[in-house]
Amino acid sequence: MTNSWNTPVEALEHQYPFRIRAYRIRSASGGNGRHRGGDGIVREFEFLTAAEVTILSDRRLCGPYGLWGGASGAPGRNVLLRGKRKSAVAGKARFEVEPGDVLRIETPGGGGYGETRTKLIKANMAKFKSAEAGRPSRRNRLAAQSLPDPDHLGIVIMCLLFYFSLQSSNS
Repeated sequence: MTNSWNTPVEALEHQYPFRIRAYRIRSASGGNGRHRGGDGIVREFEFLTAAEVTILSDRRLCGPYGLWGGASGAPGRNVLLRGKRKSAVAGKARFEVEPGDVLRIETPGGGGYGETRTKLIKANMAKFKSAEAGRPSRRNRLAAQSLPDPDHLGIVIMCLLFYFSLQSSNS
């Protein structure tokens, strides 16, 4: 079983000696961007018997990176709750648990895509403020009017790929 499978809770509880205490979306874990990254999930396993646990997880130190100015997603976390004590568990670990221990696995959020409009506006306002005599140059005014749109780059690339595939099929 991995933390990315969507195995039904009933199947897990039937097969293994633990109870799923929580299974929910990890709100606000996706990175900001023009298109937000997807949120991770939170699963809490309450162990009913003593057991040996092995965790092999990634993205625990830094979250998945964003693209084209999007922010990174939140990194994942593994936490062992033993009584009133909480202890962080490494991304790759092996440890023993006792009945009543709870393991919380929080998967990382996805990275965002594209700069947010607010970020673009702030960047262009900074250009205006840095211009001489408090008035932006004609060049800066024109640059502000043509804000880059990361979605257009994808369309251009798709058109080029389509063009080259037609050229190679005609040869």
